[in-house]
Amino acid sequence: MGSTPARSVGTTASSTPETSSPPPSPPSPGPTSPRPGPTSPPAASGTTLADLTPLAGGSNLQRVPGTTTFRLPCASNTDGDLYRAVKFAVPRRDATGLSARVRPDGIGDDVEVTVRIDNLEGERVQLRPGQESSALSTPLVGGGTLELRLTCNKPGGAVTFSDAVLTK
Repeated sequence: MGSTPARSVGTTASSTPETSSPPPSPPSPGPTSPRPGPTSPPAASGTTLADLTPLAGGSNLQRVPGTTTFRLPCASNTDGDLYRAVKFAVPRRDATGLSARVRPDGIGDDVEVTVRIDNLEGERVQLRPGQESSALSTPLVGGGTLELRLTCNKPGGAVTFSDAVLTK
């Protein structure tokens, strides 16, 4: 089937009924929002990190309202700004592990996500540009403070955390 030629607004050159759709809305001004990731319920039951108030680094988080998704942007890689981190208090009685999906978002080179528990290094996940998502799962034995640290080889981009849950 052929396509109908475009018509200018207000022209009615045809006697057949014509349906038209409203013109597209212009893009809204302001900063870009992170792309929401999958909004499926977390695979593990527990407290989501998106529901916790960070102890430190909360200004680094870019939350996606109504989801368990948030982004952590890369640092500028200038003196004194070599990584981004956010720390959460872990309710010891309620959490024995951390489970999440991590995905690179607009990165120009490899990045590394490190989980630290009470200032001790835990699991590390390497992500490459164009990579889909990767599972992050680590025990929180004895953990009182959980830190998510993002180290990027180049500035720009971020890592998106989906369904980040403190598991029981």
